[in-house]
Amino acid sequence: MATPKISIIIPVYNAAGYIEQCIRSVMTQTIKDIEIIAVNDGSTDESKEMLDRLAATDERLLVFHQSNKGVSATRNFGLQQATGSYIGFCDADDWMEPDMLQELYNAITLQNCEWAICNVNMHKEGQPLKVRLQLKDEVMDVADDRTGLLHGLMRFYYDYANWNKLFSAAIIRKYQLGFREDMSIWEDLLFNLQYLHYVNRVAVVAKPLYNYRILPTSLYSGQSKDRVPQFNLLYRHFIDLSSDYTSTDEQEAFRKEMARLTYNHLLYEAEVRVRKKTNHFLGVWRGCTLELNRFDTGVFYYSTDELKGIQGIKKNLLLKKQFNLFALIIAVKPLFKKPAKFVLKFLRR
Repeated sequence: MATPKISIIIPVYNAAGYIEQCIRSVMTQTIKDIEIIAVNDGSTDESKEMLDRLAATDERLLVFHQSNKGVSATRNFGLQQATGSYIGFCDADDWMEPDMLQELYNAITLQNCEWAICNVNMHKEGQPLKVRLQLKDEVMDVADDRTGLLHGLMRFYYDYANWNKLFSAAIIRKYQLGFREDMSIWEDLLFNLQYLHYVNRVAVVAKPLYNYRILPTSLYSGQSKDRVPQFNLLYRHFIDLSSDYTSTDEQEAFRKEMARLTYNHLLYEAEVRVRKKTNHFLGVWRGCTLELNRFDTGVFYYSTDELKGIQGIKKNLLLKKQFNLFALIIAVKPLFKKPAKFVLKFLRR
């Protein structure tokens, strides 16, 4: 059998309500020379029977069943089965626009690129359709500025996920890239950051070609209590992997972005959760101290130009691991809210 142009890997776990729409959206792509690898990861609903029934209608659909191993192990199994020249991913509760794979294939092959990225439609029940990213059609030469795209990935300009991207199978196989099986959140970002190191040109397609369904059970909707251990793994794994790189620029850029994400998102979520439990001064102080000690201290990495003003003081405390003092600032913060509001009200008169 000739090598297909594209292999699409679909991990499936209890997706009976969505899997047929997903699979049929790939089957009906305008580019026909593809293989579809659906891996049932120990589903307990009707997903298994639905996949087997769909496979009987199209020989390009290859269905595998395994005991539950998690999304990363399931994608890795799919990568082992894939024979296509290019590889894409799709989540079982999402679907593709009919021309998605043709558009990405043209972008990556006609413009001599190793990676193609497209925009995404966001679907949430009861809400109007939204376009997920602010993209423009372009080709980026990243060989001389790989850190620029790294910043873009970690700031969500191109999405953390892998389902709006097309990858070169040759790069994945040559460097034995895969998903970390101890990770269930940010595992796709880590994969993308690894892959980025080996590409020189990236094609960006502004058109939204992937349809992402937002469900309340989404892993990413979890609180920081669940996300912090995974965040630590993201940090440790990338530092370990990038230690072999000739250039340290990527590791430096990664550490700065990890510090930004920690400070702007996860620490805020941790504070909110602590204050939901108690408004008592000592309780907030103790809770915040415990939260800070859950982070890998390596993520608190701030340059000297970020250590100015009150935010700089707080970042400096994190950098020096003065978690008790940082938590004290968080605990006393409400005491200054009323005086501050009074002063602002007075100044506006």
